[in-house]
Amino acid sequence: MTIDSINKNEKRISHDITTCGYLVIIVISALSVTICSKSSPLYPFNDWVDANCYFTVGKSMMCGLVPYRDLFEQKGPLIYFIHGIAYLISHTTFIGVYLIEIIVAFFYLLYCYKILLLSHSRNSIIIIPLIALISYSSEAFFYGDSAEELMLPLLTYALYLTVKSVHTGTILKDREYLITGITGGCVFWTI
Repeated sequence: MTIDSINKNEKRISHDITTCGYLVIIVISALSVTICSKSSPLYPFNDWVDANCYFTVGKSMMCGLVPYRDLFEQKGPLIYFIHGIAYLISHTTFIGVYLIEIIVAFFYLLYCYKILLLSHSRNSIIIIPLIALISYSSEAFFYGDSAEELMLPLLTYALYLTVKSVHTGTILKDREYLITGITGGCVFWTI
């Protein structure tokens, strides 16, 4: 493939995702997280131990305590930083975590859709609810707010770059290699 055809393919994918496509993905994201996550307002309280530990450490970080010195937990610092941001949104409830989960779900499903657009038409948006159903009803997402769930968009973005590279027959650009390395580092510092 030539550089011009690759650029046209990238523009086609960007053009194929219309405002309606973005709206469909955000609605599916919100519905999936609302139904499947215990951080959702549908659940009276979140009784999952891990989510409460993440939130407690994130809250404590925002209040000046140092993880691994003042507080002990076994996950990486990025997940606590994410929960610290959730604490800034809502100090006493999981509403901040819920909103972050919706954003994470949106980007995960968006890159799933972009992967589909590499070899299918816009009509492949009908597969997105199925992907959301399989992903968010899986055992890894059992209560929601898991490290695996929060890393889905980063892993899917790296997968998208790889599939795009194979589909177009080109190698990744230096910027894409850097972004893939950053996403891998984020996963490493979370899990």
